[in-house]
Amino acid sequence: MAEERFPALTVAEAADIIARCGSALIVSHKSPDGDAVGSATALKKIFESLGRRAAVAVPTPVPDYCSFLTEGEDILYRDGEEKEFGALIAVDVASPAQLGELSRLADKFSLMIDHHASGEAFAPHLTVPSASAAGEVVYDIYEELALRGLVAQGGADVARSLYAAISSDTGSFKYSNTTPKTFRIAAALSERINGADDGGLATWDISRLLHDTVTEKDLRINAFVADRIKLFKDGSLSACLITADDMKALGAEDRDMGGAIDVARSLAGVEAAVTVRQSASDPNEFKISARANADVDVAAVCASLGGGGHRRAAGATIHAASPEEAFSEAVRAFMGDAGEYGKGRCLGDEQK
Repeated sequence: MAEERFPALTVAEAADIIARCGSALIVSHKSPDGDAVGSATALKKIFESLGRRAAVAVPTPVPDYCSFLTEGEDILYRDGEEKEFGALIAVDVASPAQLGELSRLADKFSLMIDHHASGEAFAPHLTVPSASAAGEVVYDIYEELALRGLVAQGGADVARSLYAAISSDTGSFKYSNTTPKTFRIAAALSERINGADDGGLATWDISRLLHDTVTEKDLRINAFVADRIKLFKDGSLSACLITADDMKALGAEDRDMGGAIDVARSLAGVEAAVTVRQSASDPNEFKISARANADVDVAAVCASLGGGGHRRAAGATIHAASPEEAFSEAVRAFMGDAGEYGKGRCLGDEQK
């Protein structure tokens, strides 16, 4: 079993590994989000405060709303980049599949830092399912290193990345994964960030960039999704199919679609939302994203489709002969005991 081959670590043991690393390439998952980029850039800064060389690499481009975290640096993986570093560390990655094309490097990682309840360990791992974000786990390691006197406690730059990571995965502290510990960490980070006289971003700047800033393309995508939403189960399930042709017409890439699921679940009365998006490179591959507003275990449904994630936020990748077949399979899975899903009720049709 993976758990026997790759041991579960304590915070102290993970800190030991980091303290021993001479240099590290820090890798996060494909279609990176705020937690992925924030946690990885925070760990890079921690390595630099240790006097070590580090870099961040992701298999697919960073979305625009996270670009402030990279400070203008291109962190898209370069072929062979791992050869320049003594260790590979994965952050916010639950399984090799989440590494995309970098899954070929899975057996080379020295450490996994994660917070997903389900996944496939591919290295010694510190996995904390109760943590709201990988950023919380990195924070604990940072504090452990500070207690040992290896790094200075209270750096605003590290705090900004960690605050962004946690704010992103908690939806600005409004999702059900937000715990009392989350608020305590956020308070400590807020004090460091807003108390720094260094001209850097304040917590409210970070929140605005993450949650309250959209591009014209984002608005077009959101309008498209709103027009295509179909409602099932008396309006408690919303679903949207997005084909490769739709993406092309919108001028959108995968990294632009992170907010689509939030549009689908924002409608009053919706308990669970799902988007089904066709791959541009493989017309038979479809990415499913699911979110829950109520006590609905979308991770269990996604697991039945070969995916997984958190109870209220999960995903899967399926293969089907057509977009309609993929959409049918996904909706049937989320219908559960409701049986046949029929045609659903399309919001866009009601406006015509």
